[in-house]
Amino acid sequence: MLRLYTLEGLLLKSVPWGEGHRLLTFFSLEEGKKQALAYGVEKTHSKKRGSVQPYSRAVLQLRRGRELDTVVQAGPVCLYPALHSSLEGLTAAAYVAELVDAFTMPEEPFPRLFRLIDTTWQGMGRGYDRVLLRAFEMRLLTVIGYRPHLQTCLECGSDLQQATAFFVAAQGGLLCRDCTEQAGLSGVRLGPPEHLALLQLLYRPAEQLPAISWPEPVARKVKHILRDFMLYHLEKKLPAMQFLDWLDGMDLR
Repeated sequence: MLRLYTLEGLLLKSVPWGEGHRLLTFFSLEEGKKQALAYGVEKTHSKKRGSVQPYSRAVLQLRRGRELDTVVQAGPVCLYPALHSSLEGLTAAAYVAELVDAFTMPEEPFPRLFRLIDTTWQGMGRGYDRVLLRAFEMRLLTVIGYRPHLQTCLECGSDLQQATAFFVAAQGGLLCRDCTEQAGLSGVRLGPPEHLALLQLLYRPAEQLPAISWPEPVARKVKHILRDFMLYHLEKKLPAMQFLDWLDGMDLR
């Protein structure tokens, strides 16, 4: 196996490692999530420093090690300037990175997820971050195999697009009113507007997301449904979730 190799990575996280060094977590097209040490990257003369900032895309030349690989060279591909221009954009990008880190295992390639992260970071800071985050949540769940069932009732198969339904996280999707009551389950109630919004997140092409606009109650309900579903699978709340809720003027704890 060659000791030197090159990957293009999306930088998810950077934490201090000794004096002047950083441990990077990044998501690559070829090998999925990986970690590598960037020695001396905090020093003012380091040529790698500007290329390994969180929430950026870079070409990394790496050297394989016994426990951790090391970064030999790094060059920027995309710095996503729009998301870095505001606190909201940076927080949203951190939330995306935390979700990817929490839901993926090391060195499992997910080319669709790589493209999804890149597209999401490209769109951030352009005035539609709320819809973009909901779309990322829905599509992340789909890519990793947790796509919610939204078209019909999970139990009886009845069409729910024009009916009141209940999203039950533990069941993996929607149930009609009768099946929810018969099973003694509780869920988040949604009507046709919320149902349509969820389907938009699942099926609308990325370039059409900026055109989506929801009334505030619909936006809150959609966020609540997806948050409950993710927390059911994660079994913990991620640090950026709470700060995003504060920025969004709501708290779903």
